[in-house]
Amino acid sequence: MFKSDRVTILEWMLIIGFMALPFVNLAFILWIFIRRGSSQTVKNLVIAFGIFIIFALIALAIWGF
Repeated sequence: MFKSDRVTILEWMLIIGFMALPFVNLAFILWIFIRRGSSQTVKNLVIAFGIFIIFALIALAIWGF
């Protein structure tokens, strides 16, 4: 899974589902980058989600929600 350049609808749903769960998303990010042969599309999506997580943590630290 996540090895071909084409990402199926089921794979997109799994990615979004994993990234929505706290702490599971961090394990998923590590799994994608440790595993060889993952799709570049999936890696780019994971990087984008990582950037959103960093922005959210910075906002949390600044405004303390």
